[in-house]
Amino acid sequence: MQTHINAALYQKTIWSCDLMEGFDTSFSMNCKEKVEKLEEKVMTLFIDYENGGLITLQLLELIDDIERMGLGYRFQPDITRVLSKVASKHYATKEEEEDNLHAVSLEFRLLRQHGFSVSQDFLKRFKDTDGGLIGCLHADVEATLSLYEASYLALEGELDLDDAKLIVVKSLLNLNKSQ
Repeated sequence: MQTHINAALYQKTIWSCDLMEGFDTSFSMNCKEKVEKLEEKVMTLFIDYENGGLITLQLLELIDDIERMGLGYRFQPDITRVLSKVASKHYATKEEEEDNLHAVSLEFRLLRQHGFSVSQDFLKRFKDTDGGLIGCLHADVEATLSLYEASYLALEGELDLDDAKLIVVKSLLNLNKSQ
């Protein structure tokens, strides 16, 4: 059974280009204003870090969130500027005394991603006598995932990061099985 449509009954659409251009653009203007306000807030957070009002971990998590949302290009000069301050602070004070695996893994990953030269030596504090990661770290999912992501930025010959990747994968698989 075939349906036959009478072309004489077909009505042309009213959605023309002229009609679409005539719509009020207050919605798009409102969105643009909101975006500008949010960008200003992010810039304020970068300035707060430079003035000592934001700790390094908060800054690194902010940068990570911005980049994961795909907005890193909008703040690239500022991200590079504050990461260079993080790197110089890292080198000057040997801020590797941090006992938070998530924090040092995130710092390592972001600095490496942005072209800074960072050593894998931060891992030595988190190893036990057998060469594995300290046992309590296996339950810290955030730290485990941060180290997993950081391990993908290992350079050739950085065996500690390669070993850490294997340990972390086992840990994540065990966590997955236990859930």
